[in-house]
Amino acid sequence: MGLAVCVIVVACGEAVPTQPAGIEVPQVSRQIIFTVENSSDSPARFVPKRSVDDAQVGFATPDVVPPRSRIVVTLTVPTHEGWALYLERLGVPGQSELLMYGGEFRDCSGEVPLVISLEEGGSGMSLNGNMC
Repeated sequence: MGLAVCVIVVACGEAVPTQPAGIEVPQVSRQIIFTVENSSDSPARFVPKRSVDDAQVGFATPDVVPPRSRIVVTLTVPTHEGWALYLERLGVPGQSELLMYGGEFRDCSGEVPLVISLEEGGSGMSLNGNMC
């Protein structure tokens, strides 16, 4: 009688931020890490944009927050304050909301005690915790 062996490999740890192609990120950037609780039925994306012309100047890892999930997001953004963080609800055309200005993160780097909650039905959001 033969012996069957099954090996399951599970990788644990944080996703390593990788700059997407075509996204401008200044040489001097920082990472801000926070929790997102998406109670809605729509996936969501956080997009940092330059305040003067809406050009994307950073990125989030993971790129998309799935519906009905709670995950840690790493935001890679410029160290200066001339940007804002937008929330895009995917699958909802034209649904881009200004979440906060980069100046609110002026003293932030690394993990921040902040939870961004996206409400069920996609009708709202709330910020819970402190900004740095």
